[in-house]
Amino acid sequence: MMDAVRQWAFSLCAAAMACAVIELLLPSISLAKMTRLVLSVFFLCVLIQPLGLEAHRSEISLKTGQGMEQAEEYAAEISGRIGEDLSGSVRSAVEEELALIGLSPAEYELEIGLGSEQILVTVLLPKDSTADPAEISDCLEQDPMIQTNVIKEEAE
Repeated sequence: MMDAVRQWAFSLCAAAMACAVIELLLPSISLAKMTRLVLSVFFLCVLIQPLGLEAHRSEISLKTGQGMEQAEEYAAEISGRIGEDLSGSVRSAVEEELALIGLSPAEYELEIGLGSEQILVTVLLPKDSTADPAEISDCLEQDPMIQTNVIKEEAE
């Protein structure tokens, strides 16, 4: 509250000084009366500014709150889209790496989880797979942002 009063008082002083300087520089011409009227209205507006703001303060805060809700919705939507794009990119990169060691997409299933600090890649191998889980894990963990979990189904 005191900050608002202090800011209002500063605005008053600044407006008064600006009006005084303009009036001193004003030559005595036919527009002098009109200029003084404009300066007076300007100073009056600065003087009653807090009253006008107080009347609209609740409306402004309501609109600000609605704007924040909409911004949060947009942020969530953008975050979801970024997550989908990142997941697709990681999937493609992992499939390329696995193709380099001789695994085709038909030989495994991929699950990709996006954490706050790391990307969790789970490779599910069928029980009849001849692929070495350690080799797959070593191949994929070259990137420090990727945590790999290779799971081979157990024979029943």
